[in-house]
Amino acid sequence: MSAASKPELFGGTLTFTQEGDSCSVKDLQQLEVAVEDAGGGKYMVIKTDRWAIDSVADLTALLSRVKQVWAEEWDA
Repeated sequence: MSAASKPELFGGTLTFTQEGDSCSVKDLQQLEVAVEDAGGGKYMVIKTDRWAIDSVADLTALLSRVKQVWAEEWDA
């Protein structure tokens, strides 16, 4: 590694949890948001068995939090 280059945060996963909704058979719901890079820039991969939201704004806010965590590397 050259002195000019610095380590890059290449990928990772954030896991969110919430109580199960009234139609869920589980007490806990999980939403995983992985950030990956195939060489063309960072992108999100979402994985869940079930994640209930009251509004699209709730989900948008959650994904915005993920992007904030990756702010420095997102456009690198």
